[in-house]
Amino acid sequence: MDEIEGAKLDGTGNYVRSLVYVLKGDEHIQAHTYIGTPAGRDRFSRMAPESQRVSEEYFQQLRLGAMELGLPKSYIDYLQQRAGPLRE
Repeated sequence: MDEIEGAKLDGTGNYVRSLVYVLKGDEHIQAHTYIGTPAGRDRFSRMAPESQRVSEEYFQQLRLGAMELGLPKSYIDYLQQRAGPLRE
């Protein structure tokens, strides 16, 4: 994931990986998230608008992951709205 997201330990990548805790039911579990860096935001702001769009495939992966994890239907519906029809 670090390579896909452009994360680098020295902060010069697009993102840095960060450990977070999320609540699942009554349990706190560890997860990783990616946080944009100043360098990444600067590179992004200089890209052409059509290059700044998130791909349909990316949203589809988010939606499939949300379904597998049993996330709320409202969130899955939001991803569906953003991504369009799911091709399985």
